[in-house]
Parts: sequence; structure tokens; C-alpha cells
Amino acid sequence: MGQNRRALFLLLAAVRARLKLPEGQPIPAAAVASEDLLGALAGLRENGRSNGTLSGYASSFRLFFDDLAARNLLLRNPAERLPSFAEDRLPRYVPSFTEMRRLLEAPDTRTDHGTRDRAILELLYGSGLRRAELVTLDVADVDLAGGTAFIRDGKGKKDRVVPLTAQAVTWIRNYLAHRPPHRSRRLFLDAKGQRPLTPDIFGYEMRKLFDSAGVDERLTLHSIRHACALHLLEGGADLISIKQLLGHASVQTTAVYLKLTTAHLRRELERAHPREREAARDAAGSPAPEHDEDDSGL
Repeated sequence: MGQNRRALFLLLAAVRARLKLPEGQPIPAAAVASEDLLGALAGLRENGRSNGTLSGYASSFRLFFDDLAARNLLLRNPAERLPSFAEDRLPRYVPSFTEMRRLLEAPDTRTDHGTRDRAILELLYGSGLRRAELVTLDVADVDLAGGTAFIRDGKGKKDRVVPLTAQAVTWIRNYLAHRPPHRSRRLFLDAKGQRPLTPDIFGYEMRKLFDSAGVDERLTLHSIRHACALHLLEGGADLISIKQLLGHASVQTTAVYLKLTTAHLRRELERAHPREREAARDAAGSPAPEHDEDDSGL
């Protein structure tokens, strides 16, 4: 079976599953949504297919639906903005969960300044906020009882409500209990508690924290947003939910993280798996450590 036919069979299965249609029932082309195409590609990614394979399937989808659109058989082409799966579109660096945990634990929470930094990091990583979205949060925008934050004028001037993690709620509550009195409605003040955060002050203060935490020098505030999205995807979250959390205008923007899952897991395996470390020692000519036999039964 050629790739074009395999791609269409895969897509038909995805659409049938979504619409709960029995096998053999015809599916109108107009019933196919962009989410079906992305879901089919996500299934390929989860099965370990390469970016080259995904690119080929995406190309097949485009050819099929472009032809239907050219013949005026579609009002809307669901393949019009499929990602290309080219490597140069990937974020340059995404911190691992281990790196994020080290960063989250870096602030000295015995101080008011450290408590503020921990609240900021938990909010950035837990809800994937952009820098500008965080600094413009008002105290009234955060509903700690309901576990949500109202994001005003996000990218594209769009408002949205995002959930807060339990850790973010805890540390924001701790921060507010010690926040210096200030006439500003902004949630976060600068390190001295004298004025509201601005994007520039925020970037400067976080850079100092990153340096003191000893994290990878490539880490930026936007890297934390990438980590939020990628770690959610690897944990089983669907693209539509991640799109809504991040405030993307299109699910195609969110789909870029599909390309990262296997590459990111590969890096983690090379870094952490004992067999990979053993291979690195062998290549360097170092002796392997002796191991006692494990009789724990686990």
C-alpha cells in the first residue's frame, strides 16, 4: 500500500473514532477537521515514527485536501496549515523535568524575595504564561479558591482563563501573605517590593536567579513555557487542551511540540539510562563499576 493510501486509512480511522461511526460507513470530506489530521500525526509520533515519516504523511494529507479544495468540494481545507515537521522550527532548548525541579527549588523561600520567585516560577511552569502576561497580572485576576488566573490581553489581544497548579496556589498565597503594602494592583512587585514588575526588570531578576541556580545557560523565560507544553504532552495531555492553556491562536502552532517528544526522550535516555552511561564509559576507556545482584524482587 502506498504512503498516500496509508495516510488516508489512518485518517479515516481517526475520524470514525471521533464521530463514533461504524466501519464501512462513508465519511463526508467536510466532516474532517484539522484536529483529526493532527491527531493522526500525533499517533504516529507516539509510535516512534520519525519527523521524515510525519512530514510524508502530512504531505499526503495536503495533496488530498488541496485537490478537493481546488475542485470546490470543500468550504475549508483542514490541511491548509499543517506543520512541516522540519527540524529548524523546533525550539532550540527545552529544559527537562529534572532541570525544572532544580530551578523551582532554587529560590530561598525563607525570604520574602525567594517566596516571590518560587510563586513566579510555579506560575510560569504550571500554567505556561508568557513574560508579559505574568507581569500584567493583577491581584484580582488570581482566584486562589477556584485555582484559576484571568489573563488579560494575551497575544492577539485575547483574554483567557488558565488553571493553576496546587503548588502555584500554595506559593502565591504564601507570597501574598508577605507582599509589602503597595497601591499598585499588580500581583508581583520587584525584588525590593517598591514598584510593580516590568518585563525588563522581570527578565533581569530572573536571569540572576538562573545564574545562581546553575541551570543550563540556554534557559530563558520562554524555555519554561516550552517545558510546560512539552511535559504536558509527554504526560498524556491532548493538543487542544495545551492550545487553550497557552493561548495559541491555532492548534497548528501547538503541534510543533509533537516534533520534540521523541527527540527530548532520546536526550533523557542518553543522559540517564545506565546502558547509555555504560556505552559512554566504554567509548572513553573507563572501567565499568561493579554491581551487586539485585534480589529485591522489584
